[in-house]
Amino acid sequence: SWPYANLGRLYMDMAQHEVALEWLRAAVRINPKHFRAYVNLGLSLQLLRRDEEAVPAYRAALALDPDDAFVHAKLGRSLLKLGRDAEGLQELQVAVRLDSSLTVEREFLVRRVAGDPRGFPPD
Repeated sequence: SWPYANLGRLYMDMAQHEVALEWLRAAVRINPKHFRAYVNLGLSLQLLRRDEEAVPAYRAALALDPDDAFVHAKLGRSLLKLGRDAEGLQELQVAVRLDSSLTVEREFLVRRVAGDPRGFPPD
């Protein structure tokens, strides 16, 4: 699965996310435990504004590594974009608890608690 995942990452780096999806999906079909392929699949889908599809990819990655703060943060952002605020905020809280250096996510949570409606800066 690594060659497929690497090709997917290469296409991501060239901003050819539709092509990247093909390779990344092949990687997870071949190896359903390929954490990085799920993460990159979620990232590509999110960049294509297909957050509904990104959510299961991020959840699959977290099933393999539940302590990855970055993936919790990306999942939280996707959920918020989908209007699933309670779930999204919960994922962001987990992300910040796991990695306090996630300043954008931490500041967003502080603003939300204070009643500030501003969202995240663009991805």
